[in-house]
Formats: sequence, C-alpha cells, structure tokens
Amino acid sequence: MKWLFLLCMLSALCSTAQPPLPFPTGDVQWTVNSVQMGESYPDRIYATMGDSTFNGLLYQKIGWVDNTGLPWETEDLTYSGIIRDESGRWLFVPSWSAEEYPLFDFTGDVGDTVSIQNPLFAFDPADYTVESITTTQTVVDERRVWTLIPAVGFGYPEYFIEGIGSTYGLFGHSTFISDAGSQLICMEENGELIYRIPEAESCYYLSTGLEERAAEGALHLAPNPSREQVILSVDGADITQAGLVVNDAMGRVVELTGLQRTMNTLWFDVSALPVGLYTVSITPRDRAPRHVRLMVER
Repeated sequence: MKWLFLLCMLSALCSTAQPPLPFPTGDVQWTVNSVQMGESYPDRIYATMGDSTFNGLLYQKIGWVDNTGLPWETEDLTYSGIIRDESGRWLFVPSWSAEEYPLFDFTGDVGDTVSIQNPLFAFDPADYTVESITTTQTVVDERRVWTLIPAVGFGYPEYFIEGIGSTYGLFGHSTFISDAGSQLICMEENGELIYRIPEAESCYYLSTGLEERAAEGALHLAPNPSREQVILSVDGADITQAGLVVNDAMGRVVELTGLQRTMNTLWFDVSALPVGLYTVSITPRDRAPRHVRLMVER
C-alpha cells in the first residue's frame, strides 16, 4: 500500500496532466497590437465586462475597445461574447450566436490532438498536435506553455499560456497569421500586470513614437515574410557594432546563422528556424533599441 501511494505521488509530480490555471477572474484585460509589414501598431484591448448566465452556466462577458492609449470606461467596450472555463477548455459564445466554440484547449498532453475554433475568423475547427509542454517566466510567476502544431495543412505554431491565452491575443490564432495578424502585448488581472512581452515599452505602444523613428532613421527588413536570407537596414545609422537579438514568440533568444554586416546593412539566415512570428531587435550605437516583427514561413 505504501509503494502504491509513493507511485501515485511520483506520477502526480512527473505528469503534465495536472489541471492548468483556470480562466482569470475579476477585472481582466488583454492588450494586442496588429502586425503588418513587420511593424507593430496599437490595435485593441479586450476586457471582461462582468458575469453572465447562459443555459444555467456561469460565463464572463468580454468586450473590446480601440487601443489608443487613452483612458476608457467599461461602458466604452463593444460586447464580443461570453467565455467560460470547462476544466481547462475555454469555451466562447460570440455575441451573434447561441453556439459554443472551443477557443483554447489546455487539456492535451504531448502527442495529443486538440481541436480549437475561433468563431470570429474561422468557419471550421482546426486540429493541432501538442508538440511540447514547457514553462515560461511571466511578470509574476512561472506558467506552462502548450506548443501546438497544425495537424494537417498550412499553418504556424500556436503557443497557449495557461491562465492567459494565446501569444497571438485573446482572439488571435496562428492559422490567421501571415504578414498581417496580431500579438498579445500585455495581460492584466485586477489591476496587476501578469504578462508583458520583453520588448514592449508599454502596454499601448510596442515601438518608439513616429517622430523618434523619423529622427533615428527608418528601419527596413526584407523580405518579410522570409524563408531564407533576411536583409535589415537602418537609414542613416551606423550598425557595424549594433546589438542584434532575435526572439521567438515566447521571448526566447534564437541563434542566428550567416550573419554579415556593413555600415548600415545586416544579413542573416532564417532557413533553420521554425515557421512562426519573431521579434528582431537592433540597438544602433548611441540610439534607442528598435524592434520589428519578422514572419518565417516555408
């Protein structure tokens, strides 16, 4: 009996099947930016709007407001629908429907296939294979991350962070990401910052202001999306000794190959990188860091 108890304890410690953190409660908001032509632009803030009951079950209402950086009130939100957590599956009923859709699924173990569907953009469910379950350090704690790969057809990796959602945003999924898409910048719960990507200067604007960018010189990255070699340049800036860092969607630094540079041009190779969304950060001498989005595809 003692050995059986010990075996059960070890299984519980080693298993990745322990319940994930639930859907956040209280006042919660997700800030997302649009990604177009490699640049990030303020887009939307999604926020809870209180509780709601549907078919005898308790949900949280979700609304959105334009991400202008200005103060806003709950009454400014445009109603999107209701969400509930069913033991690790986040289910969503959009404002225009009475049907429930599987928005996120944190129940799969490595090798399992899970089905998710974003009713705001997709007509059919998409099957994903759980490639790995790892952890990432957020602003407040360490949380598990589900890396999902499209089971069939074209698509990009999906990253689900327990208790937060997708790195593409509350209603962003990788199947809709190409050169234009969205990325989660911040997530706040009851006034506390839970998640923010490392390169974000605030929860409203990822990059420096337009006037600062113009003064520093335009940043160019081509081709974008890219399959092999990428060329990066900064108008009027000496980047011979500039610091260059590339992070994946989880904020992890990736190793670059084939790096070459001249006074204001850099070349590097991405053919060995997995498909997905990356952040390229460059710090020219005596200037503020600059960030640009890069989509790697095959």
